[in-house]
Amino acid sequence: MPENLISSTADKAATGATPEDFDENGALSRDFLLRRGHCCQEGCRNCPYGFTAGGEDRGTVSNGS
Repeated sequence: MPENLISSTADKAATGATPEDFDENGALSRDFLLRRGHCCQEGCRNCPYGFTAGGEDRGTVSNGS
């Protein structure tokens, strides 16, 4: 299983995310992460806050452009 995916139904429910909040690969969507309002620093695949799985901060919030 790819890293940084929420795999269990219980884990998905714990995020407060609905099925529409996941991309086609099962990762939380950029829009959901922005609505959540903060970086969890877990290296989410679609992180708009600039954090990477290696713990590197890539900078400021991306507007998706």
